Amino acid sequence: YGAFKTHNLRDQAAGLGVDPVGMSQDYSGVNYSSARAASANNWRGYENTRQRLIWQTAMPMVAAHMEECIADGRIGMPGKLKPADWFAYRDALVRGTFITAGKPMIDPEKERRAHELGMRIGLDTLESIAAEEGEDWEELLEQRSREVFAYKELGLDEFYEGPTAPVRTPSRMPKADPTTGGTSSN
Repeated sequence: YGAFKTHNLRDQAAGLGVDPVGMSQDYSGVNYSSARAASANNWRGYENTRQRLIWQTAMPMVAAHMEECIADGRIGMPGKLKPADWFAYRDALVRGTFITAGKPMIDPEKERRAHELGMRIGLDTLESIAAEEGEDWEELLEQRSREVFAYKELGLDEFYEGPTAPVRTPSRMPKADPTTGGTSSN
């Protein structure tokens, strides 16, 4: 019976276009790489469905709500635009990001190291990593700032093991140099 069950599960998974391991949620006979591959494969399908739901259902609902609020005068148009300009600028005005549930991690330590490497070499951003985990990057930084302040205020900064690189505030960020196309420091 076990062989029949396994064969049947594989056939069903193939028909649905998902990995049998992900469909059964039985990771007992697989190693990390196989589990990660199964998770990544299934996640792509979930992500496609999620994006379709956002752009075909959620964003049109946001647009309808915004249109009604602008027509009623509950919210104003930005800049010098008038409510009559809504339809001309609708696509530019209805923009947003939906932060949804995060991707499950098979091995959080390995995946966090991969994120760290991606950020270090410029292939990943805090925004994309946070969104992948179902978080808002700005809220994470604000919370982190409050925690660092609390550590220092309570005299516990010796126990703080956060990032050691200095944080660049907008006033300390390199400015674009139009003459060379590069950047210059303040």
